[in-house]
Amino acid sequence: MTNQIPIEEALKLVQFKQDHNGSWYVENVCGDVCGNVYGNVCGDVYGNVCGHVYGNVCGDVCGNVYGDVCGEVGGTVRTTIKGRKWKFVETPKGKT
Repeated sequence: MTNQIPIEEALKLVQFKQDHNGSWYVENVCGDVCGNVYGNVCGDVYGNVCGHVYGNVCGDVCGNVYGDVCGEVGGTVRTTIKGRKWKFVETPKGKT
């Protein structure tokens, strides 16, 4: 027999919402995610990203990213990347 979390305890960790089409989605996670996310994160992350997000992060990450970013960073990195201070450098149109 596997351990199961009581629904009351589960609802303290995860809040759900139904959209106008009747589809359900996770609205808030009040704890750590110790696995991967297969979808978009359309809000802020207050903590570290230590796994994979197979989708987009449409908010801020107020913590560290321990892994690769395989897409665009549309904002500012306020600390370092691999120990080096990050700075925005625009590539001229003729160079790739």
